[in-house]
Amino acid sequence: MFVSSKNSKLKASLKEALLNPLSSDGGLYSPSVLTKISVDKNISYNDLALVIYKTFSNEFINEFKNSLDAYLEFDYQKAINIVKLNDKAHICELFLGKTRAFKDLALAPLARFMSALEDNLLIMCATSGDTGPATLSAFNNLARTICIYPHNKTSVVQQAQMGKIKYNNSLVLAIDGNFDDAQSALKELLNDADFKNSIKEAKLNLSAANSLNFGRILYQIIYHYYASLKYENEINIAVPSGNFGNALAAFYAKMMGANINKIKIISNENCVLYDFFNTGCYDLRKREFKCTLSPAMDILKSSNLERLIFYFFGDERTASLYKDLNEKKYFTLSKDELNKLKEHFIAYKCSDDECLKNIKKYSDVYLFDPHTATTLNALDDDFTLLCASAQWCKFTPSICKALDINKEEKQALFELSKEKNCKISDNLLEALNSNVNYAKEIKVNEIKEQILNWIKG
Repeated sequence: MFVSSKNSKLKASLKEALLNPLSSDGGLYSPSVLTKISVDKNISYNDLALVIYKTFSNEFINEFKNSLDAYLEFDYQKAINIVKLNDKAHICELFLGKTRAFKDLALAPLARFMSALEDNLLIMCATSGDTGPATLSAFNNLARTICIYPHNKTSVVQQAQMGKIKYNNSLVLAIDGNFDDAQSALKELLNDADFKNSIKEAKLNLSAANSLNFGRILYQIIYHYYASLKYENEINIAVPSGNFGNALAAFYAKMMGANINKIKIISNENCVLYDFFNTGCYDLRKREFKCTLSPAMDILKSSNLERLIFYFFGDERTASLYKDLNEKKYFTLSKDELNKLKEHFIAYKCSDDECLKNIKKYSDVYLFDPHTATTLNALDDDFTLLCASAQWCKFTPSICKALDINKEEKQALFELSKEKNCKISDNLLEALNSNVNYAKEIKVNEIKEQILNWIKG
């Protein structure tokens, strides 16, 4: 059973939570309980996935099982891969899917699962960089898809993956704002009665692919749990964090019995999460949004933090805190509340300069993308598993800057790929080689009109 993070009397089944991620009061549907499981450490990935799924639902088991076939279409034919960095750190590669970001791991199977549960889907997503390409790729030929991203505030490759590939039945909107503007617009539309009626009249069923949707979190719990089984002792996990979905999934996995000790949260220069986990104050007042070398982490309003607050402090406290955030632009936990979070989380931050230095420092051993490179600031004397959220080749200009390479992006990409024996995905190649732009550049206040015109047209 799932309940609203702001009012636990509002309940939903798993299917209802997936198809309607936001409850009527604007809360996020969250598990009412997390069930501990015990599995053999040699369990297969898909068998573990089924065990975890059954703790949330006894329905649609075959549909869920079939959704895992999405991994057979990954270029590397497996979900995750763990490689050694040194004796104190391993790297969990989560980017083996088509768009080379960890979002593929959840969205590729989720698209199959949701389309098996409901016909005529209209899927919306707001993205800071990686969710957009992964959503468009995953739902291609399965649903009508709308992708909203901040124009020129993602990497060049991410933008090309969204705007320069011809996806069927898709609308790509490049807005004149930042990711928080895109996500706020998405939330507003999901609770806009007039908008939803128009979608219904078009005989479409509206849902979202952002990590507002618990389906994303569900598939992420699986890989965190599975990775932890590879170790005899409890491990620390370092997660580059923006919207907090990946870190939340690691926490849920821990609560369900995964072999996880501390979850290390790493922020870039948009360090609202770093400040929050260290002070207990989530403060957006006078906070400047910064465009960094790790654009998928350029987020100030981390939506999934709400689910964590709900887990620890319940619906009434969550509703009160988020009322303060909406009205006053900040909220503050008590000292005791903050200490409860610190039992599980440690926060770090990484500047762009530090990120570049990290990439260069380890380049002979492993080539990090500028998101995963931030996790290197969380290394200490304890063993840490670094969650590699994207492949470096999506961010070649940053790699060139770090390694003092003065070459055109494509040339540098192909030369580095050959040197590192790294396969460039077909999705990236198509995006880089396309001369057509399918994205529409619009203002934030034009989003609703653009979507309705597209639906009617």
